[in-house]
Amino acid sequence: VTSAPCDFRRAEEEEDEEFTEWNNGAGRRSSAYAVESDQAYRTLKDELALEWEQAVGNRIADQLVEGMSYVDFLRPFTTAAFAYGREGRQGYLEGLTPAERRKLRESGEEQVSAVDLSRRNLRKIPLEAYLLLGPFVSKIKFSRNRITEIPTQLSRWGTIGSLLFDYNQISRVPASLGVHCGDFLTDINASHNQISALPSTFGKLSCLTSLTLSANNFKSIPTVVGECLSLRKLAMRNCQISEVSAVGTLHRLETLSLNGNPPLHHLAIEVGACTSLTTLDFDPVSFPPREIWEIGREHLLSHLSLLLLSRQTLTADISSLSLRTVSVGLCREVHLTTLDVSDNQLPSLPHCISLLSALTSLNLRNNLLQSLPPAVGHLTNMTALDASHNHIAALPPPLGLMAKLRSLRLTHNKLTCLPLSVRGLVALGECLLGSNPLVQPPADVA
Repeated sequence: VTSAPCDFRRAEEEEDEEFTEWNNGAGRRSSAYAVESDQAYRTLKDELALEWEQAVGNRIADQLVEGMSYVDFLRPFTTAAFAYGREGRQGYLEGLTPAERRKLRESGEEQVSAVDLSRRNLRKIPLEAYLLLGPFVSKIKFSRNRITEIPTQLSRWGTIGSLLFDYNQISRVPASLGVHCGDFLTDINASHNQISALPSTFGKLSCLTSLTLSANNFKSIPTVVGECLSLRKLAMRNCQISEVSAVGTLHRLETLSLNGNPPLHHLAIEVGACTSLTTLDFDPVSFPPREIWEIGREHLLSHLSLLLLSRQTLTADISSLSLRTVSVGLCREVHLTTLDVSDNQLPSLPHCISLLSALTSLNLRNNLLQSLPPAVGHLTNMTALDASHNHIAALPPPLGLMAKLRSLRLTHNKLTCLPLSVRGLVALGECLLGSNPLVQPPADVA
């Protein structure tokens, strides 16, 4: 195997400094830390009944960076296994319940260590990463290797709190990750891989607070991410995401990063349920309109929260927001029965307005409308339409299809005549046409 040379001496010195500082900060340093790697290997071999050929063989030898000895390779594991007096401490830790262990770890009283195998040119996660990890290890780092898969045998990783395998070639996350690591795992960084989906068991990671999945092949935020209710940070930059509604259940989410997702044109209304958000990063979208998100995060979240509430009240009031467009995203809220977009700057209505077929009341008052689209005629459940104080010069013939319309207000427009189709408005009880230059019918009759 040929590869770029790595400075392992420097990596080991940095690792030694890290553990020295950790132990000194705790006011003590275990003599077990000084155990040499070859002695540690012999002890581990006796404990696990492993022969050299079984532990190494072709399984390990074909993964090592050129010039790296097996003793060097073992060092991160032996350091983690023996740093704090493994024999006297392991039984105590294994006897604690997950809740007791979490409390001990959060208090800082549990002395834990890390295994760093980043930048080792590994193509596979080595056997030692499963067999030699004791309950002292809280962090495993496999960053910047060539690893293509995470094997399913993860039962020994049950107490891992931080798992980093960014910058690899991994395409699948095993279901066993959620099964075995749900009690302690709080941080996952799997960015810059080839992952396109997560297993259904991923939602069992109940302690997960930070998840980084940037630069992968996701087309939407997986539904199971929404089941990780403790999540506070979610980064999915530079993917191919077009749908983000799964975050609507993450009420503790504080940071959401979605930059670099070209297909993301509509920011889901469900984001409005993330009431703890303090950082929200995304590229320009068509929904909500620019007039909303340009003002700032708080205004955006308030707008989305209002629309989210409308799914219960069936009423959306987005008046007086200086809107210049009614977006497709709003037209998808087909449950709405009342929509108020008055006192904005709308020059037109989109044809997709016809999707709001449940509407009974539409307020378009005081905008810049020059016409009404024929699609308005498809809103056959409409009982009240107010388009007064605009610049409307003509009405579309399909308007006559609104057989249930009882109130029509078109004052202060530029109407000169009415289409014959208005005869179809058989339920009309109120028709206000004042301040229009009407010729047919005459203005005084109107």
